[in-house]
Amino acid sequence: MSQTQFPDDLHPKLSEKQIARLSQAGVRRTLPAGEILFEHGAVGRHFYVILKGAIEAVLPCREGELRMRVDQLGDFTGELDMLSGRPSLVRARTVEPTDVLEIDPPRLREIIQNDPELGEFLLGAFIRRRVAVISSAMGDVVLIGSRYSADRLRLG
Repeated sequence: MSQTQFPDDLHPKLSEKQIARLSQAGVRRTLPAGEILFEHGAVGRHFYVILKGAIEAVLPCREGELRMRVDQLGDFTGELDMLSGRPSLVRARTVEPTDVLEIDPPRLREIIQNDPELGEFLLGAFIRRRVAVISSAMGDVVLIGSRYSADRLRLG
C-alpha cells in the first residue's frame, strides 16, 4: 500500500479547548482496530474527531488500496464530503483501538453557524482540503454561478 502526502495546513489539529466544545455536540465511541467508519461512496456520513488511536483514509484502487492519510489525536475527518453533500472519496477505518467523537451532519452545521471560532477553523480546513482534492484531479469540478447564466449552463 503506497501513501499520498498532502501539505500539513490541510490537516490542522484541534486544541483541547476546541475538542471540549465539540464534545458537547457529539457522542464518544470506542472502536476496535479495523472498524470501518465509512465506505468509499458513502453519503450522509458523520464527522469524527480522533481522541485516542488512529484512523486511516484509503482509496480503493486496482492494486488494492492507496493510503491517503493517517489521522491521530486532535485530527478530524468527514467534513469534506459531509459539507459538500458528495459521496465519500475514501474509506476510513481504525488502525488500532480508537476513541472518537462522532457528530452528525445537522449538529456540525449548527456548530459552524453558531461558534465563529470553530466555524472559521473547520471551514478553513474544508476549503483548503477541497481545493487540494480538485487540484490533484481526485475530485470533481464545482461550477459556481447562477443556474440562469447561459455561460454556466453551457459549461455544466
